[in-house]
Amino acid sequence: MTDTAYSQVLALCITGTNTFSTLLVMKGTSIPAFQTLFNYILLTLIYTTYTIYKYGPKKYFKLLWVDGWRYVILSFLDVEGNYFTVLAYRYTNLLSVRILD
Repeated sequence: MTDTAYSQVLALCITGTNTFSTLLVMKGTSIPAFQTLFNYILLTLIYTTYTIYKYGPKKYFKLLWVDGWRYVILSFLDVEGNYFTVLAYRYTNLLSVRILD
């Protein structure tokens, strides 16, 4: 796949997330942490499996031991960013969130 194809798939996923977040808010439901939980589970399964396959278990655990703190900080920031983006749908409309996102 080319970079353009990956970009289009990513844009489609973001549009789906935005649409479903708006629909949930219109129904009176706001569950920002739960909405992104399955995304992170899927990402963890895919990238952990790929990294162990590519480097082997020994190098994978060495990577976690040496650079794991960086991944924890970046993961925390990413989760909080997504949480507040999804939470923003409670207070505004889709266009405003996309502009601020």
